[in-house]
Amino acid sequence: GKSYLGLTRQSLAKRMSQHACLAKSGVNRPIYNAWAKYGRPEAVVLAIVPDDQLSAAEIALIRQHGTEAPAGYNATAGGEVSPMLTPASSGSPILSFSTPAMNAATN
Repeated sequence: GKSYLGLTRQSLAKRMSQHACLAKSGVNRPIYNAWAKYGRPEAVVLAIVPDDQLSAAEIALIRQHGTEAPAGYNATAGGEVSPMLTPASSGSPILSFSTPAMNAATN
């Protein structure tokens, strides 16, 4: 099935809430279209990496897990500076999420 990988310096709850708001607002991106169709997914923290390695880690994990569209829900290869990032912390999570419904629909 399809998955999505993303980086954040925020709490998981806050980042998921932001994603949910964007999905409800109708933003046309692969992940938000899937949320609108299948509902809110469950998130998994794949790694916590130093902030200066976030972009490289996101790129590597998107490539490793094959989550760039159309095979997955990432709209890009990753590594971009996101407006969702907040000031640096001691380490930041790389997130992955999908739902059974998302996976069942793509198998």
